[in-house]
Amino acid sequence: MIIFLFGAGGPEGIFIFDVSDPTNPRQVGSFNTDGYAYGVTTSGNYAYVADGANGLVIIDISDPTNPTSVVDMLWSPLCDVSF
Repeated sequence: MIIFLFGAGGPEGIFIFDVSDPTNPRQVGSFNTDGYAYGVTTSGNYAYVADGANGLVIIDISDPTNPTSVVDMLWSPLCDVSF
């Protein structure tokens, strides 16, 4: 069984690691968001990234070695929030 770990990497977006062998984790993918990735959670084939001023970024992770952008949801103009 392959086990993936997703980590927020600040200005570099997110990183994806194969941790199937905990004694030998290896990076298998990454996705550089336009903002500052503060946190990431996953559900099914999607990663949801709290990306600072860039808002919520949704990434398709069905292929963890080649993640792709689904949508950037910039909330600040809608909520009259400035950064």
